Parts: sequence; C-alpha cells; structure tokens
Amino acid sequence: MPDPDVLGGAVFYLMDLINGVIRTVDLTRAHVASPAVRHEMGLNAARAAAALGEVATLPPGSATSAGPRGSSPPGRALARRAPLLLRLSWLSGPELPGVRAVADWLEHHRPPGGRPGLMHGDYHLANLVYAPDGPWIAAIVDWEMVTVGDPLLDLGWLLATWPDPRWRASGRRQ
Repeated sequence: MPDPDVLGGAVFYLMDLINGVIRTVDLTRAHVASPAVRHEMGLNAARAAAALGEVATLPPGSATSAGPRGSSPPGRALARRAPLLLRLSWLSGPELPGVRAVADWLEHHRPPGGRPGLMHGDYHLANLVYAPDGPWIAAIVDWEMVTVGDPLLDLGWLLATWPDPRWRASGRRQ
C-alpha cells in the first residue's frame, strides 16, 4: 500500500545489492576462460526474457495485474513499439540508409499480437546481472519501461542490440 508520508512524499523504491557482473562492463575469470559459459550466458538471456513474458497478467489496471496501472491494451504493444523506435532512431545520428524502407516492410508484415505478458521494455545485455561464478542471471535491472504487452518485443530488442564480435576489431564499444 503506497504511503505518501514516507520520505515526505518523495517518490522512491527499494532495491537490494546483487552480487554479480554486467557482461557489457566486466566479466570474471569464470566467464572469460570458458566459451561454453559465455554461450550459456547468451542462452540464459533469452530464457530469462521468455520467463519474464510468461508472468501471468490480467488486463492493465486490474487489482492483481502484474503490469503497471494505466498501461494501454497489451494487444497493441507491437503496433505502438515499431513507430516509437523509429522516432527514437534519430538518437543514433543521421538516419541510416534503408531504415525507412525496413520500417515500412516491418509495418506491412507485422504479425498479429501474441498472448500478452510482462515486458521489460529495454531488455538487453547491459540490463542483465550475471552470477559472478557462472552463466546464471542474478537480476534484471532498469525497469522504468516495464509494461504489459507482446513479450517477443523484449526478445527482438535483445537480438537487435546483441554485440557484434566484428566491433572489437574496429574499436567500437560493444
């Protein structure tokens, strides 16, 4: 139950310290030494996205809904997300050649909405904390974009932001 008197009415949340590493920042010897461990880390990233999408949800705003109150209808998540990401693409600099054509193709071939589930909204490797001694995910962080929608969007964003090993040779950050 919200209590507006805590901290003088200031908005806050509680979190716990998680012992782990973020793959895009630092890896332990257990991770670096074993290609099999790193492979399993990737699979576990996809598995965690799938598990998150399986969180049972009711219509947004329901008293027992896992999603945030005021979410828009989950069946429209895919229709809302593609135009939003296209509008945000300016953040990466000048428009890349072909982006508009790809966006148009995706819009015309958009699959029907799937079963709604809990979506992280910004699911990528930098928002996953791995156990320091293996490939297991200890936490998923950065939840301000959570909503009820099509969980495949989280998997799509994970794949779209997946580090390209060729970047290491070019000096670009992964």
